[in-house]
This record gives sequence, structure tokens and C-alpha cells, in this order.
Amino acid sequence: MSKDYSKHQNLVKKYYVETAWDYKYVWDWHKSGYPSVHYGIYDSEAINHQQAVVNTIRKMATAAEVKAGHKVLDAGCGRGGASFWLAEQLNAIPTGINISKNQLEECKAEAKKRNLDICFLEADFCHAPFDNNTFDVVWACESSCHSPKKLDFYKESFRVLKPGGIIIVADYIRASRNNSTEDEALLESWLSNFFCEIDTESEHQKNLALAGFGNFKIQKYVKEIHQSIKNASNHFLKYGKIGKALLKLGIISEIRYLNAYAVDQQYKALQKELWYYGIFTAQKPFH
Repeated sequence: MSKDYSKHQNLVKKYYVETAWDYKYVWDWHKSGYPSVHYGIYDSEAINHQQAVVNTIRKMATAAEVKAGHKVLDAGCGRGGASFWLAEQLNAIPTGINISKNQLEECKAEAKKRNLDICFLEADFCHAPFDNNTFDVVWACESSCHSPKKLDFYKESFRVLKPGGIIIVADYIRASRNNSTEDEALLESWLSNFFCEIDTESEHQKNLALAGFGNFKIQKYVKEIHQSIKNASNHFLKYGKIGKALLKLGIISEIRYLNAYAVDQQYKALQKELWYYGIFTAQKPFH
């Protein structure tokens, strides 16, 4: 593992430690029934924040055709919402991995509270501690964006998937690499403070193919995700109004302050159509 990669991983860990309170109480995940930190997809079946957050999980499960008994690797499992939903609603067998120790502690405590026997491990999804051909599905909800090299994640996913297995990703998709200097600066002001890097659809498809996957499919969400991003921007803007004072007083860290700023920049970038939300799948060949 390179020094640069280790440094990046440490920054991601620090980000989730220092923003834990914000995601828990500002994003209000605990009221959805499935503790999550991802965005929600609004439609006729999901008309509020809590429903929309769960709807994202539901749409991913449908796209990946998750069934009872399927072994699912929840890669970058956050606070476990998808794993809990998959176990309770579909009788799947999830395994959650995460590099954030504090999130894993919450996952284990919540699993115990729900009487669910789910394995949650501290592990890097680019270097997963599993044998070849172990899982039916590799699941990544707004987590692969933290991987500097998506190809590394796709190669590892290919390795741990059974023949015919599915990788399912829900994440931010860059609309173009040919942006103006101003637009690139806007994207960077968001992504650098989220410790993310995002690819175009064609780049994802190319890297998946290089890893050995085929049968690439994607569903794009713009209108359906707009309200969720707006909700986050509004929440964090209210928080950001006093953020500078809290930062000067040492009550919050710079990472927490810049996280609030980044969410607003993300919303502005969405309004300028510099990115969109995508749920995509690819399949490991049977032979």
C-alpha cells in the first residue's frame, strides 16, 4: 500500500469521525428506520426524506436482483442501513466492511439491538479479507467515490464475486471532463472536502470492463435526487451560518466546517448539471 493511498485513507477515516455528529443529527438518519448517510431518491413511493433514503436502498436491491440467501458484501457499509434492510426485508446474508471504526461500533450495536447476526469488519474494500468467489453481490452505496482508483475496487470486487455475481454501485457521476476552469473549481470545492474523486459514466464502464465485468447497465437520477441534495444544502447552510464562529471558538473542526460548505457546493454543481446520481450494475461472467 503506497504512502499516498494510506494518507488518503486516513483522511477519509478522520472525515467520518469528525462529521459523525452532523450526519447523525443534522442529516437525521436515525428516523428513517435504517441508519444511513446517503442521499434519497424521491418518487411516488417516497415523498419525504426518511422514505427517500430507504428508497435508494430498495432501488439498488431491485437493480442487483438481490434474493433471499444471497451473500452481499456491503463495501463501505457506513452505519449499516443497507445491511439491516437487506437482512430484514429480503433475508439476504450481508457482510459489512468499513475503514471507520466508530461507524463499525454503531453497526455492531444496532445489529445486536435488532437481533441480527451480521458480520461487520474493519477492512478496505480494495484489499478485502475474503476468498475468491465468495459473494453473490458486491454493494457500494456512495462509498466507491472515496477510492482514488476505481479500477482497484472493481478488480477486488471481481475477485470476491462468484461467477455470474453482480456489482451494484450508487454514486455521483461526473457529467464531463471538458468543463470550464470555473466549473472544475466548483467541483473541486465540493469533492476535495468530501475526500472524493468521481468518474464519468464511460470511465466507470471502461474500468469495469478492464476488471473483467460485462453487461453494464445504469439508471440515472437527476430530478429524483434533487430534493435530497437541496435538503442537505439547506440543513448545512443553517449550520454553516454559525460555523465560522464555532470554528474560531474551537467548538468544531475545520473538517466539519468545510463539510457544510462542500454540501452547498455539491448542490450548486448539481444545478449546473456537472454531475448526476447513478445506480449501475455489471456482471462477472459465468465462465
